[in-house]
Amino acid sequence: MIIKWTGLHTVNIPKDAVEDYVYLIDRGYKQKSSLELIGSRFLLDSYKRQLIFRSVQPASICRKIWPRIITDIHGRSVIIDCYNVINTVIGAEESLAVISRDSLLRDAQEVHSSFKMGPKVIYTVMKIIQYLKYQKTGHAMFVLDSQISRSGELAAKIREILSSEGMDGDALVRRDADKFIKEELQGDEDLIIASSDTGILIYTTNEIHDMARGVVEFGNI
Repeated sequence: MIIKWTGLHTVNIPKDAVEDYVYLIDRGYKQKSSLELIGSRFLLDSYKRQLIFRSVQPASICRKIWPRIITDIHGRSVIIDCYNVINTVIGAEESLAVISRDSLLRDAQEVHSSFKMGPKVIYTVMKIIQYLKYQKTGHAMFVLDSQISRSGELAAKIREILSSEGMDGDALVRRDADKFIKEELQGDEDLIIASSDTGILIYTTNEIHDMARGVVEFGNI
């Protein structure tokens, strides 16, 4: 299920809680301290607090992201924050994902430590690659974090599927995937980033493609 950040009340988060949180963070108050205050005031459990935190960004951050979002990646090279995209697609299709204030789709809770390899993950990877094929992208670089179990195995499977589909791409496993992605982006202004990780996006100026949202919508065509 996908909802908009303005519709968080549909999962029993009071509108006043979201409005108060927005008021604070837009005036420069720290997100975590603002969330603590709002969470205590409205008696929000950890899941609802995490959902607000992941889906509501300060206007100052949104303004850095909005102008860079693109939908057409035909012929363009793209670097893919692999676990971020996979988790978001699975979240949208099986539980909950939110179109955040910065317009990017995010899963309700990004918990990589509980990531498990299996048929669901492989199926999701296949859908992502079919979407890339539909978009007729250039080189597609999947980046996986080595600290997540069986990343090497998944990377090998991604390379296998890319090859079988005649796609130009690769899958790399790195100890610090976020750092590697940022360094690659800073070295190539034409490279597109497929991720909703604010920790990556605010430190780069490259164009952004909401691949998870694209994959979900492509599957509904």
